[in-house]
Amino acid sequence: LGRYGEEGAKNFLCEAVRIDLSSLDESMAAAAASAEEGFNFPEFHTVLGLEQALRLQVSRYDAEFNSKFEECMQRVLRLSENPSEFEIFQNSHCHHCRKDWNQTGPTCAHCTLEEDLNGVERTLLRPEVSCIVRSLCRWLSNNKTSQTVARRPEADAFLRRIHERSTQDSVRFDSWRKELTIAKRMWRIHFDLLSDYDELNACKRTMRLAKEEEPLHLLSPEELNTVVQPPYDYNFQSLHDDHSNKQAMAFAELRRSKDKLRYLKNLRNERKNENLKRAERCMVCLGPFDGERAVLRCGHYVHSIPCLQQLRARARGGFISCPFRCPVRTSPQDVLLATDMRRDDGSRRRRDIEGSWGTKIDRIVGDLLAVSDKNEKALLFSQWDDVLYIVERALDVNCVHHVRARGRREFGDVVRQFRADGCAVLLMNVKNGAEGLTLVEARHVFMVEPLLNPGLDRQAVGRIHRIGQTEATCVHRYIMTETIEEQIDALRKRQRAEAAGRDNDGTGTRTGGRASAAKKKGAFYVAKGVDGGFSRQQLEDIFK
Repeated sequence: LGRYGEEGAKNFLCEAVRIDLSSLDESMAAAAASAEEGFNFPEFHTVLGLEQALRLQVSRYDAEFNSKFEECMQRVLRLSENPSEFEIFQNSHCHHCRKDWNQTGPTCAHCTLEEDLNGVERTLLRPEVSCIVRSLCRWLSNNKTSQTVARRPEADAFLRRIHERSTQDSVRFDSWRKELTIAKRMWRIHFDLLSDYDELNACKRTMRLAKEEEPLHLLSPEELNTVVQPPYDYNFQSLHDDHSNKQAMAFAELRRSKDKLRYLKNLRNERKNENLKRAERCMVCLGPFDGERAVLRCGHYVHSIPCLQQLRARARGGFISCPFRCPVRTSPQDVLLATDMRRDDGSRRRRDIEGSWGTKIDRIVGDLLAVSDKNEKALLFSQWDDVLYIVERALDVNCVHHVRARGRREFGDVVRQFRADGCAVLLMNVKNGAEGLTLVEARHVFMVEPLLNPGLDRQAVGRIHRIGQTEATCVHRYIMTETIEEQIDALRKRQRAEAAGRDNDGTGTRTGGRASAAKKKGAFYVAKGVDGGFSRQQLEDIFK
């Protein structure tokens, strides 16, 4: 431009650069001043003056940037993923890195590298040089084919070379900036690594009590952080004696527990060995065990009734003494109950549920949860409203959607809710809801307790096992062993077998026919009520 350009074009270029520099001064004056440390771009009035000023700035730019940039990149590449102990120690005591931790050590090499990287970034992002380069590139791009210079071949070739050179410088500038960004990211990662190592070393330092008359003022701040200074009136001797006594008591309890464990293991081995097997007898009454037994803390056991009650009556201070005169005494709350019943006798619930509702209700709720998980429906019958209330509360706690029929008036609405999607269980009193109802949507019937009236039992099962049912049906009955429920269920089975035999013989099965036959034999028979009517002999067999 200085050789071939017109005066108007020269003045236009100088004015464009001056406008861009003035805009830069107004928008980034504070940043430019801090970045250049008070250095301003020299004034110029001609293209030759702009060229000399730019050469001066570029020479300073090259001298400051090239050497520092290469040196900083090499130092970043030398950062190791396994820093040395000295590097960790120097970084943990640096007054610049650990200013928040009140460290007063010298500046570490890591902080020095950070300052050098920031200096290279300031040199690379020098605002005046970047502004002038952008102005020149924009002017050349807009005037490459215009008549700002004389149309000579050497002038066109010169412009093309300038434009190519400016494009290369712009690409190189972007590459340096990306490389510098990656280097600062690597520095930050290495700084976090040093911080993690320092934190791990701090975790390994053990705390200790200050010794008597220890000169704490001679310790460094780091050493003082690991020293606990208790109050002057702190009685260490009493605390030491207290902890020693607790330790002795714990060792004694451990020794007793080991003796108890050894005794129980020997007892288990005797039960497994047929040659050593012998009848177990109570230590108080010398009678054999046929049910539950009460186990004391020492491992010996007696009958829960009445032998344990006798030991509790003779207890002194509320503690039960072992008949074998064991030194271990048992409080009533520590007595355990053991039984010979199998674990798979049906009393265990199949899955964990929320709350404790009793052995039978827990098992019922667990089975209803299994039915609900399969998206199947179930009917639950009981003859006691109190039992239905307990089951209803247990299902609410365990989030099982259910409905309960409480009266005849709302029975239709309850059935419609049960038939809708999402409802899994219908609770009904067998006295009110076991007759004349078709609920083939359900596949399961749950009988909470056995019924004295076999007719009602058949009616309850017939709610789902009837014409229109296309799926297999299941009846779940819950009988508590060693209770009257076993005898009631046995009577139900016997009556069902007798009814089946009469059907095969061609005799009638109506209640009136059975009542007439019973009257002919002189038996007492009542044919009304939910119990259905039983003879005196049948009632005596149940309640004997």
